[in-house]
Amino acid sequence: MLLSETGTYNQGCSGEGWKIFNVGFTEVLLILLIAFLIVGPRDLPKVARWLGRRVRGLRLMWREIKKESGWEDLEKEFRDIESEFKETEKDLQKDINTIKKDIDITPDLKSAEAEMNRSVQDVRKEINRTKEETSTNYRK
Repeated sequence: MLLSETGTYNQGCSGEGWKIFNVGFTEVLLILLIAFLIVGPRDLPKVARWLGRRVRGLRLMWREIKKESGWEDLEKEFRDIESEFKETEKDLQKDINTIKKDIDITPDLKSAEAEMNRSVQDVRKEINRTKEETSTNYRK
């Protein structure tokens, strides 16, 4: 499992997920080709064994350093904190959406507008009725 540039862990050995010390698959192939040309086909197995032993030794040392320093505990704690942050972010987003719905006064404004329009129409009808009554009373 490798830590990618984005801070997430990748598995596998193809594409961008396969990186060792920020060296991709094509770079590793190029290094192997250059090593083949420099060392030669006869001594290449010896050099590869020697290099393999050194890499294995470095890995063992790295594991030991991680154990002694508590690195794995820090990684676990970091992952736990990260998941807590993500949970908190989801909860906050839900709360924000709820608040947005509660604050949204559009439906109230629309109903108030409709009520006002009915009142205006009622007033117009009353004015027209009053005009008609006044004009009929005035004619008499």
